[in-house]
Amino acid sequence: PTRSSLMTGRYPIHNGMQHYVILLNEPHGVPLSETFLPQLLKRYGYSTHAIGKWHLGFYEPEYTPCYRGFDTFFGYYQGSEDYYTHESGMNLTGWGLDFRRDRRLQSGKVDSQLVWNDNQTYSAQLFADEFDSIMESRDPVAGPFFVYLALQSVHAPQQVPQHYVDPYNRTIPDIDRRRYAGMVAA
Repeated sequence: PTRSSLMTGRYPIHNGMQHYVILLNEPHGVPLSETFLPQLLKRYGYSTHAIGKWHLGFYEPEYTPCYRGFDTFFGYYQGSEDYYTHESGMNLTGWGLDFRRDRRLQSGKVDSQLVWNDNQTYSAQLFADEFDSIMESRDPVAGPFFVYLALQSVHAPQQVPQHYVDPYNRTIPDIDRRRYAGMVAA
């Protein structure tokens, strides 16, 4: 619900997202009648990029990021996924790769590709690398830009590289709480 409020500027009760999260096989999303923040920014010459978790609707292409005002998207559409394999199976009706690189073409169509080659790389690292890539490749005189970065952390499943957990070995006895602290640190 918070994500929909950020994108629309409206309370979830007014944008249809007040009840529960969008599940895998649910034909639901923020209504297409709602204008998203990047759609408004595009009117003022912004380039717009989304990285990370989408979870605002994906059952029809028009609900996905590049149809909602973003020039590019790198991340996943659903509510959660494995941090390393990038597979998702919310509500257990199916399981599969949900990791995408989308870009809006000059024609207005969207090129959407599954990302197969980043398996076993922690998502926070991939999202940080994507942000760095956008910043490094950006022409400073090209005009204003907006980057929406929605990190996966901290969200189930509890997964994090061990080197983020290790600093808490002496101070947090419970392994789940140590792992959680590591996820926050990542």
